[in-house]
Amino acid sequence: MFFLKSASFVTEITHSRPIIPLSGIIYCNLHPFFSHVKFGKVAPLAQQSENKHLVGHIAKPTIYSFEDLIMSRIQVIDQHNANTEQQELLNAIQGQLGMVPNFFKVFANSPAALRAFLGLHGIAGEGSLDAPTRERIALVVAQQNECQYCVSAHTAIGKKAGLNGAEIDANRAGTSQDAKAAVAVKFAQALTEHNGDVTSEELAEVRAAGYSESDIVEIITHVGMNVLTNILGKASQIDIDFPEVDLALAS
Repeated sequence: MFFLKSASFVTEITHSRPIIPLSGIIYCNLHPFFSHVKFGKVAPLAQQSENKHLVGHIAKPTIYSFEDLIMSRIQVIDQHNANTEQQELLNAIQGQLGMVPNFFKVFANSPAALRAFLGLHGIAGEGSLDAPTRERIALVVAQQNECQYCVSAHTAIGKKAGLNGAEIDANRAGTSQDAKAAVAVKFAQALTEHNGDVTSEELAEVRAAGYSESDIVEIITHVGMNVLTNILGKASQIDIDFPEVDLALAS
């Protein structure tokens, strides 16, 4: 699907009718992912600013792809606008995951930041915490920080790591069906909620559950790494490209 941007309206190329007049009422027949477009009365052209990426004075019409119109508040990097360095990073992610999540397409604006994240993520994945526990931590941190993109992503990834629906719900609520993992999840939630200012008693509880000093540092590392992804996900309001999960916890 493509859209034509002209001085008077945005036309859906697959249909003949205009779908966004520049004045009056914006018709809400856009894809539901267009959450960043403010529907309703539109100011005269000279006063418009919020949706200036959709409208404006231009000499010639410009073709916009569907992806262009659902981009996040921070530019999305893909094969159409990536430089050589960015494309190499995206190709590497594609090769490992079979896809490039939109999250990485935002991160790719800074190849240095993306390389740093991938490096930390890779090293953290080589530690003593198993994949299910890493995903449990990611889920509770994302829920605590109300990042819907990350909750959705880690629900999908967690299932691949062996977590069932009931366990994922428990993780998001700050616990686990596994007694030892429940302590790690609770500790991760406390770290997130109190910005690391946990008590000596909380640390003692983690040790008593069988976690070593190395494990504790790894839990903290995973919390910090996931806080970073939550911040980026919320700041960019990136389109969720995993099965979407509601932030509201099941009662």
